[in-house]
Amino acid sequence: KMKLEVNFSLDSDKRRLFEALKMLKQQPYIVTIEKKKDKRSLSANAYYWVLLSILEGETGQDKDSLHDYFKTKFLPARTVIFRQTGEEKQIQGSTSVLDSFNFMEYIDKVRAFAIQELDIYLPNPNE
Repeated sequence: KMKLEVNFSLDSDKRRLFEALKMLKQQPYIVTIEKKKDKRSLSANAYYWVLLSILEGETGQDKDSLHDYFKTKFLPARTVIFRQTGEEKQIQGSTSVLDSFNFMEYIDKVRAFAIQELDIYLPNPNE
C-alpha cells in the first residue's frame, strides 16, 4: 500500500509521483486521489479542552467523562471487522480523526448543548 501527498502545482511533486508509479509491479492497481483536508489545529484542541474544563467547574463532572459523553452523543460509531476472525465491533467515533472543519462543527454542537441543556455559556475561541 502506498500513500503519497502530492501538490500538483509543483513539478517536483509530479516527478516524484511519476517515479513512484514507475516502481510498481506490472499488475492492476486502484489509484484514488483525494483533496487534502487540514487536520484540526493544536489551538482548536486546546480550546476544546478549555471548554471541557469550564463545564467541569460548572457541573462537577470530570472533563474526561464529558469528552466521552460528547463523543458518544455527537460522533458516529463505526464498525471494525477483525479480519482473522471476522468479529465485528462497534468503535466510538474519535475527535482525533476530525479535520479542522468537522472539529469546529463538533465544538459548535458541544457549545449548543451546554447553553440549551445546561444553561451554561461557553465562550467563542476569540473571547
